[in-house]
Amino acid sequence: MYNKVEDNFHLANKKALLLNMRNYYEALDQNVFDNLPVTFHIKNGLSDPEFQKFKTYYDKADEEVKNRKAQRLKRKHDRMGSIDASPEQTPEKAEVEEIESLKPLKNIWILKPGENTNCGNGI
Repeated sequence: MYNKVEDNFHLANKKALLLNMRNYYEALDQNVFDNLPVTFHIKNGLSDPEFQKFKTYYDKADEEVKNRKAQRLKRKHDRMGSIDASPEQTPEKAEVEEIESLKPLKNIWILKPGENTNCGNGI
């Protein structure tokens, strides 16, 4: 139905939607990415400043994933090393650890090949 609505370009086009939402949240003095997935609009390849922002964000997320993997392994090793429950393991701490263990341990991104490549055109 969305592609049958007249003048829907600003809703149906991902780049236009990003730019409109960014403008909207900036007008409200809010961070657009508190409400949308983090997105980088890279126009000029590896030399684009937006690509550098993406690379910095990616590296930081990758480091966080590595740290969380190491913490999980340490907790697993600690649990295997002691048969009895640790006296410092409170229900609240166990719940936090459980929530942390459910977070994905991957740093995966979708990268599209530049301008004017909608619907596979220009790939």
